[in-house]
Amino acid sequence: EASLLALASLQAPAAPVDASRAPLELVAVMDRSGSMSGQKMTLMKQTLSLLIERTGLQAQDSLGIVTFDHEVQVVLPLTKMDQAGRRAAKAAVDAVCVGGTTNLSGGLLQGLQMLCESDEASREAAADAADGEDAVVVDGGSGATRSLLLFTDGHANAGITDGGAMVAAAQAQLKDHPALAIFTFGYGGDHDEDALRGLAECSKGLFYFIEQPDAIPAAFADCLGGLSSVVCQNATLELRPAGGRRATAKIAEVLAKKTYQVSLAPDGSKATLSLGDLYADDEKDCLLRLSLAALDAPRDAPVVVLAATLSYYSVANKRFERVEAELALARPATPPAGAVPNLKLDEQRNRMETAEAIEKATALADKGDCEGGKALLAAAVA
Repeated sequence: EASLLALASLQAPAAPVDASRAPLELVAVMDRSGSMSGQKMTLMKQTLSLLIERTGLQAQDSLGIVTFDHEVQVVLPLTKMDQAGRRAAKAAVDAVCVGGTTNLSGGLLQGLQMLCESDEASREAAADAADGEDAVVVDGGSGATRSLLLFTDGHANAGITDGGAMVAAAQAQLKDHPALAIFTFGYGGDHDEDALRGLAECSKGLFYFIEQPDAIPAAFADCLGGLSSVVCQNATLELRPAGGRRATAKIAEVLAKKTYQVSLAPDGSKATLSLGDLYADDEKDCLLRLSLAALDAPRDAPVVVLAATLSYYSVANKRFERVEAELALARPATPPAGAVPNLKLDEQRNRMETAEAIEKATALADKGDCEGGKALLAAAVA
C-alpha cells in the first residue's frame, strides 16, 4: 500500500454587484490603549476582519482605519475595497498592537475629519459638474453613505475626557455634515456606555455592546443596512474514492476535522464535510490522507482515484447547485523528470503540523514542563 496527502480546494464566487445602492464610505476608529490587551484586542480584530471580508463591501465602497492610544494614527486612508484594498486593510488591522492611554476624542475627531473632507470634496465635484467644469467624481456620481465605526472598551483618560464635552465636539464637527452617522461598539463591561450611546444618538447612529464574537455579524447587518456577502448557503463537500468496488483508494483521514464538521465512513468509502455558509471569494482547503492499494504493475497514465462534489444553495441564483471535481493519479515506477512538489498542499500540511505542535507544547507548558514544550517546538521548526 501507499499513503499520500491530497488537497481539496474551493473558492466561492464573487458577490454580485448591487448597482442600485449608493457607495459606502466607512472609517473604523480602533482603540489600541493598554486596557484592550488580550481577549478584547482579539475580538476587535475579529470584528474588523469580518467588516473587511464578510459584510458585502464592494469595489465601489471605501474604508479608512484610524487607531488611537495616547497618539492618533491614520493606518489606512480611505481606500477602495477592491481585492488590493481588502489586502491593505487586512494588513493594517493585523499590525495593530496594544499601546498606552486612551485619547478617545483624538481618534474620534480624526475619523470624522476624514469623512467630512471626503463629503466636502464630493460636494465641490458635484458643484463643478453642475457649472459645466471638468470634475473628478469622488463617489461614483451618487452621494456616498458615510459612517464612522468607533470600537473601544473604556473611558477616555487623555484628550477630552468628559463624555458630554466629547459629544459636543462631535456635534460641532458634524454641523455641516448632517448625513454622517456614528456607530459605536463597546467591548467588555467597563466601557463608558453613556458617552458611546450619546455619540451614536447625536448622529442618528446606533450603540452596540459586543461581548461575544457571535454578536458581531448581527451588529454589522444592523448598522450597514443588512449588507451580507454570503453567496453559498449550507455548503457540503462530499469525497468518495472513484471506481466503486474496484476503487484503488480509501480515505484514511480528513485532517481538517477541527475546522469543519466531518463524517468519515469506517471503511474509507466516503467523507462528508459540512462547510456552512460561504462568503464572497472565500477560499477553503481540506487536507486528507489517502490510502492507495498496491498495483500489480506501474501505471504511467493518470487514473481518477477520488471524486469530490460540492453542494450548496446559490443565493444569487436562488437554487441548489452542485460542482464536481476529480483527482487523477499516475503511479509510474520512477518520478517523471521535472516533477515538482505541490507547494499549496505543502503549505497546508505545514500549517496543520504547526498548529498541532503549538497545541501540544502549550499543554506541556500548562503542566509545568516548559522545557518539554520548547523542545517540541524546536523539533517542529526543524
